[in-house]
Amino acid sequence: SVAWSSSNEAVISNAGVVTRPAEGQPDATVTMSYVITVGAESTTAVGIEFTVKAQEPVVVPQNQVVVSTLLPSVTSVSQLTSGGSSGTAYTDATLSTFFTSASNKFASVTGASKVYPNEDTQAMKLGTGSAVGTFTVNMASGFAATKISVVFHAYKMNATVLTIAGGTETTATQSIAAPSATDYTTGSSTVELTSASGLSSFTIATTSAGYRAFIYSITVDYIAVV
Repeated sequence: SVAWSSSNEAVISNAGVVTRPAEGQPDATVTMSYVITVGAESTTAVGIEFTVKAQEPVVVPQNQVVVSTLLPSVTSVSQLTSGGSSGTAYTDATLSTFFTSASNKFASVTGASKVYPNEDTQAMKLGTGSAVGTFTVNMASGFAATKISVVFHAYKMNATVLTIAGGTETTATQSIAAPSATDYTTGSSTVELTSASGLSSFTIATTSAGYRAFIYSITVDYIAVV
């Protein structure tokens, strides 16, 4: 007969049943010793060392949603050819509907200030010559944003700076130098904020009065959270 003995039955029992250490715990080293007995004779115990890996975290597949801020009549950035007026400012309610219609991963938009539908470019315009533009996107319950990417362009012949902030992450900042008077289709830039743990909300804003930005799209990578 062969008799086995474990140095740590919580990980490997004498019968050979393996229980992996919990996620976040170190791997376990266990020595399994065996003795062979034939009649009245038994061998000296022989030990075999095993390393049992700790349980790995369950990775939830990451998903992505793209919120295009172009109005239906515009199908590509190449159609944005002029700067023009801004129309009526968006309210929290209007922006909330805009985002929740794009995806049920969004809950609402709050704190909207100086956000406009631009009539000539058919894009979202953020900020004015006298005030910053800002709004906060709140994720729906059960979801968190892990990466936010905003494609934007400067307004008319003005430079601009756009930021994304959320949680305790370092605010992401991207600037664009003043374009030529008729250039609204090239030289766009992207500002991107990432969060390993995920954000329940994030804020997009210009940094000071006079900085105005046309926002073309907002892409959000998200994960499911408990």
